[in-house]
Amino acid sequence: MKILITGAGGFLGRVLTQQLITCGHEVNEFSGDIVEEKNVANNFLFNPDYVVHLAGLSNLSECEKDQASCHQINVQGTINLVHAVNSLSRPCGLLFASTAHVYDLSLDRRLILSENSRVSPTSFYGHSKLEAEKFIIQNIKANHRYAVLRFFNHTHKTQSPSFFLPSVYNQILSAAADESGIKTVQVGNVDIDRDIGALKDMVAACSAVIQSRKSYRDIYNVGSGQAKNLKDIIHVLSDKVGAKVKLIVDPARVRANEPLSISADITKFSHYFDWKPSAGVDVESFINSFLSDDYL
Repeated sequence: MKILITGAGGFLGRVLTQQLITCGHEVNEFSGDIVEEKNVANNFLFNPDYVVHLAGLSNLSECEKDQASCHQINVQGTINLVHAVNSLSRPCGLLFASTAHVYDLSLDRRLILSENSRVSPTSFYGHSKLEAEKFIIQNIKANHRYAVLRFFNHTHKTQSPSFFLPSVYNQILSAAADESGIKTVQVGNVDIDRDIGALKDMVAACSAVIQSRKSYRDIYNVGSGQAKNLKDIIHVLSDKVGAKVKLIVDPARVRANEPLSISADITKFSHYFDWKPSAGVDVESFINSFLSDDYL
């Protein structure tokens, strides 16, 4: 199968690209500016059977600071891709990487989110992804398959240190221990539970969609299906790397009005694509996968 991937050099994209090549697919990495229609059209001269759209701005604070760029890349870039898919003379599949941030995360309670949960983004990033989702659903031609994957958090030590667990990991590695052998780590609110999955599982989920022969035009949650306590995650991580840590709450890292717990209901995706997470369900296996050298 001929597969075009946007964001092929990104955190998820580089691993997925290599896996698809290993499986025998012909993979082209999207090059140039996704906001430029002519450039998008040039990339589609490859005449793909499938398009995997992973490119986008995903850091919440960066999206808030530069909303114009966030909208251009996350929304206009998606619009350009849909137009290009629609221009193809034969059916093509589209996987769109969306986010759990399209849901209403403003309530201070325990949330188990299904695809039918209320959508009401509380961040500009979430708004941009929801707008892109709506454009796909309303405009992609009927002869094309599409899967909108609402990814919950997923991580690995190779992820940017601007994200929660890689930040903690890098602080543990770089911080100097005090005279008692304890390292100080700056964190936000860690007395909360979050559905954080393993990169390995998210790659497997994407691969399951791309290689499926089933018909689909729908939205799916993809996560570990289990909320994990952030403080527990840090303690298991520090034990694994042989470090003693003291957590210091940095007010700048604390987000207002955070739910106590967020977890994904992944029943729909798991049943339809015969997939289930293998590495990110419990904290122990999750940390082992986080520290794995598989993706270096």
